[in-house]
Amino acid sequence: AYDDGDKESKVKALLIKAAGRGSAGGGGEAAGAASFAEGDKIEARHGGGRRWFPGKIAAVHGDGTYDIAYDDGDKESKVKALLIKAAGRGSAGGGGEAAGAASFAEGDKIEARHGGGRRWFP
Repeated sequence: AYDDGDKESKVKALLIKAAGRGSAGGGGEAAGAASFAEGDKIEARHGGGRRWFPGKIAAVHGDGTYDIAYDDGDKESKVKALLIKAAGRGSAGGGGEAAGAASFAEGDKIEARHGGGRRWFP
């Protein structure tokens, strides 16, 4: 349920984020995008492919992209946040989880894009 009392069911995970994270209220952040810091252990979809590969955040850019140093020695620059997730989260290795999707439990404070719109609502 939204703070204003509205209710919505079967909301796609990419339309939900933790409350207070990113630019709520329609600030243009991509749905489901997470924030990472240099050194964070992550998994990313190399080249935008389907499979997730382990690595670390090597650099954070002001445009919301990241440089990745993969565990196998490969590197990639300017990777969009929607292609990155925290290490060990979900089904790594190409499972069915949507990129950037997070897991929430009943009662968690979240924000969602009501009706799939552009604005985030608490």
